[in-house]
This record gives sequence, C-alpha cells and structure tokens, in this order.
Amino acid sequence: MKKLTSETIALLHAVDVLGGQTATAKKLGVSQQAVQYWVKSGRVPALKAIPLEVASGVSRQKLRPDLYP
Repeated sequence: MKKLTSETIALLHAVDVLGGQTATAKKLGVSQQAVQYWVKSGRVPALKAIPLEVASGVSRQKLRPDLYP
C-alpha cells in the first residue's frame, strides 16, 4: 500500500469537508474524475490549491507545501 503523505491527507480532508469527490468537483468547476485523479496521485494542481482552500478551509500550505512553504 502506498504511504500517505501529509499533502495527501490534507487533500483527503478537504474532499471530506466538502462532502466527497462529486461535491468537491462541483464547487471547483471540474469533473469528478479530475478530483479522483488528484486523490489517486495525492496532489492537487497548483491552480486549484487556493480555490480548494477557500472552499474547504484546508490551508494551501498543507495542500501544496512545495508551493506555499
């Protein structure tokens, strides 16, 4: 099993706060498949980190520590 990173855990928490992958997708204007890919890869795209932070309350620093130290 793949080890979960703190980045992945933050993403999973954000998706959970928003009510699942479908609800997250609707709030961010992307497909559910896109959110599913983020969860599988463990990383939210750079351009979606701030909108996801605004929608879920999970900080961009936790979602993308490589971009927002």
